[in-house]
Amino acid sequence: DLYAQPRAREVAATPMGEWRVDARGAENRYLRFTIADDGSLDVTDKQTGHTYRGLHFLRDVEDAGDEYSYAPCAHSQTVTTVGQPAQITRSHEGPCLVTFRIERTLWLPASLMEDRQRRSAEMVAVPVVSEVTLYRDQPGLYIVTEIDNRARDHKLSAVFPTDLRPRQAHVDAAFAVVARDLELPPAEGWVEDPTPLMHQRAFTDLSEGGRGLAILNRGLASVEVTPSAEGAEIAVTLLRCVGWLSRDDLSTRRVAAGPVVEAPEAQCLGVHRFEYAILPHAGDWRAVYPVAYAYDAPLWAARGDTHEGLELREMNITRDDPARVRAIPWPRGG
Repeated sequence: DLYAQPRAREVAATPMGEWRVDARGAENRYLRFTIADDGSLDVTDKQTGHTYRGLHFLRDVEDAGDEYSYAPCAHSQTVTTVGQPAQITRSHEGPCLVTFRIERTLWLPASLMEDRQRRSAEMVAVPVVSEVTLYRDQPGLYIVTEIDNRARDHKLSAVFPTDLRPRQAHVDAAFAVVARDLELPPAEGWVEDPTPLMHQRAFTDLSEGGRGLAILNRGLASVEVTPSAEGAEIAVTLLRCVGWLSRDDLSTRRVAAGPVVEAPEAQCLGVHRFEYAILPHAGDWRAVYPVAYAYDAPLWAARGDTHEGLELREMNITRDDPARVRAIPWPRGG
């Protein structure tokens, strides 16, 4: 199995020639990546020879919705990191992994205007730091992003464009991997407009013609997959910042979904940390789930001894004098 966890002897046998690190990228036996000036990633899948370009840029839009639903403004405004300078450093390099640190600053409107029809002219700086790690003998490119959110009323996503044009995305759901159409149905007669925002668990995958790109995550339940002439893109929601539990004036929903009350802490101000990964692959989603589930539930190493006060004793089922119940020796060697 291509994605089986490597045993020690397999790691030792991996040719060093397939592990390379340079100033702006690295490669192992599964993939090769480089970091562009704006912090986006070009990733080549060495199984298929295909390169996915411009991965992991950030896109921010206004959010005039509530905790139930996203809604745009009448006068929408989008801010991205595409073409914006990033500070890129190699923060760690060892025999088994390399990590690059990508620092970017998003200048975002501070909030919505009072009429909620457009974003404010006041701007705030939102620092974003991503650490991108490639392991020597592991498929996938692993990202940890930390954001100090100082803006209100917005939706911030990590975006992964592709040149794939499938009809459906395969999304890990509660009890199955579900195929979901990318074209939205008509909205006539609906209380709420259909939306590309959907729920995911461990991954979302786009596959076509024997190759694909999946985005894995740890605890990021919201994802959008949208088609275009250039190809479909996966956008993982990092932040949805709103100030209301529910409202009755959304452009995309005709009624309130719950109590119309303010929820200021839903603006999600402060520092947040997100973990997700890029997995190019051959085949379809069946090549993805073993890696995604291992990423979500990794092995943990711990000492095998116990602490004082946690003792084992024989069961006293005959109501003998407790002093006669023998303690069972318990090794504490670690």
